[in-house]
Amino acid sequence: MKRLLSMILLAALVISPVAVFAQTEEPMEWEQYTSEDGSLSLSYPSGWIAQNGGDDIPFPSAVVVNSEDTLSAWNDPAAEGPGPGQVAILTIILPRDFFDTIGMTLEEDASLADLAATFAQLFGTDEEAVEAEAEMLATEEAMAEPVGTEAAMSESEAEEIDLGDGMMAGYVEVSESTGDTAYVARDLGDGLVSVTIAFTASGELSDEFVADAQQIAASISYSGTADALMESMMGPTMSGTADAGEASLSGEELVQERCTVCHDLARVDAQDKDEAGWTATVDRMIGYGAQLNAGERQAVIDYLVETH
Repeated sequence: MKRLLSMILLAALVISPVAVFAQTEEPMEWEQYTSEDGSLSLSYPSGWIAQNGGDDIPFPSAVVVNSEDTLSAWNDPAAEGPGPGQVAILTIILPRDFFDTIGMTLEEDASLADLAATFAQLFGTDEEAVEAEAEMLATEEAMAEPVGTEAAMSESEAEEIDLGDGMMAGYVEVSESTGDTAYVARDLGDGLVSVTIAFTASGELSDEFVADAQQIAASISYSGTADALMESMMGPTMSGTADAGEASLSGEELVQERCTVCHDLARVDAQDKDEAGWTATVDRMIGYGAQLNAGERQAVIDYLVETH
């Protein structure tokens, strides 16, 4: 039920639907989840299963599911979405600067609604990729018919919501063929943001479930730092990396090998920049830990300018 979300989060990230707890009219009891290193904690409904979000997510994460069956589905890479009655809530902590590394710059003055919409864009279906894949697989006869992705994804208007006691968050709902999703985004301060993603089967994203997802988002506590997260994802900057050396690989090979550490090539291919723009982007990536010496840096810039 897991699907790889680009990054992210290794440039890409993996996000998949999971299950949620059954709703009752009696007050819900809550338990506390704490990560093994003690840095991430949050509350979740009693009786649910809470665990690390998965080794394929390169940031601190936790997922809560409503049953063992849902947990099995979460860990099944072949599953495309939650089944009937299955619900899950995934929480991820990210450094704000992460968005820069995948070409989705989040402005300093971006609202919480903007933040939620950005997460929905990051983890949602890439309609252009879907269409490209459909065209690639279609036969000449099939291509004579319209190929598109209409109704592949619909999204509500992102808004700011109060999680209680004046704690604000961004919120947006997304409906896709694989199920319904709700995003609750918080700015944790000190360069950190969080997203709590609720997954259900189509038509099963109830008000009660949304309220539970928001309560989980409000309970998040994280003690780590944004710089440490960026370094753990990108690797420490190599001393003198950009000072000397010749390119050992072609620009194309370097992009494929070094520029996919935290995001896939789709993020690169989606960009259209001039030499100054690509130079600034490559230098920023080196600052985040991309391992390129002076010769490799120039080879990458030249390749991107020529092909993009």
